[in-house]
Order: sequence, then structure tokens, then C-alpha cells
Amino acid sequence: EGMILDGPSPLLFVAPGRFGMRGHSLLLSNDDKTGPGRQTTALQGQAVTARGVVIRRGTIDMLILSDAPQVRASAKADAPPPPESLGRWRVAGEICDGKCAAGAMRPGSGIAHRACATLCIDGEIPAIFVTTAPLAGHRFLLLADAAGATPMPAFRDWIGQRIVLEGEIVRYGDIAILRSDLPSGSGKASGSGRRD
Repeated sequence: EGMILDGPSPLLFVAPGRFGMRGHSLLLSNDDKTGPGRQTTALQGQAVTARGVVIRRGTIDMLILSDAPQVRASAKADAPPPPESLGRWRVAGEICDGKCAAGAMRPGSGIAHRACATLCIDGEIPAIFVTTAPLAGHRFLLLADAAGATPMPAFRDWIGQRIVLEGEIVRYGDIAILRSDLPSGSGKASGSGRRD
């Protein structure tokens, strides 16, 4: 049980107590290569019950839905803490799909996984940026464009490649979102985590 949050893709926020003191936000997907869909997006800010299987890797969890989330009539869900800006960063890493990177497939990253990640992200599974080194305790950043909306199709050509992205990092509950500008030039890099 939790609240559907808006973002570059819908999130499920579970109130403090079940997953920790601050609550916990989970990425969402269906049981195939598709995201949770417009019905879930339309539930933003509402209390819901969602069923499925949780997969986890590092600091990122995804709920693979067994059916669409259902509104909890006359129930009020706890809201997450307000968004917190961590400043503007220049970060090296790789764009992956949240489902495979969270553990649905091994390996869930790298050039060998590029075709699968592209299919998943084209199907609206959340895009994440896996950093080469932790940034404020996060190695997995939910990827958004500079306005905070879905980064696709603008970032599609860089899926599965080592690149450098620049943008604002916003912590939303226990998930960090990278609101990034498009990469410039080839974007190849070996470092990570420089704060501007």
C-alpha cells in the first residue's frame, strides 16, 4: 500500500515503517518489457494497493506489477518528504533500463545488454543512470530530462554506452533523480561525481 508519485516515470511511495524510517520509493513495471502505463500515471497522488514481485539491486528496487494498482477508497496515503536538491553534478555512467539493472537480468548493463535495454526503455520501463562511483550514497539515479520529464527519445542513442551527463540531482524520498541536459560530443569519460 502506498501513494503513486509523478516523475519521469510513476513511482510507488511506501510510508515509513515498512521499508525504513523515511519510507521507500519503488520503480514500477509490468511483467513484460513495458512500463506501468497511463492508468498508473493517472493515479498520481492517490492511495493505492499494488501487487507484484520486488526485485532489488543496490539502492534501487522495482515492483513488477501482477495487475494494475487499485485505488484504496477513502484511504489517505502518507506523502514522501519534499524533494531536496543536491546541486548540479557532472556524472559518468551508463543509461540502463530499471528492470534489468535492478536484477531481472544478469548482466543488466553494458554494450552486450544495449538491445534489451533499448526495447525495455522504448516500452516505457524507467530509464536509470548507473554511475561509475557512488554519488551522495546513490549508484542508481532515475533519469529525467532537464525539465524532470521522461528522457526518451532524446537520450536513446546513448543507451548502454559509457557517457558523462550534467544536471541537477534531486532526492525524492530515498530515490535520486538526475535531471540531465543532453550529452555533448561523444560523452566518453572515465570519472564520476564532480559537483559544480
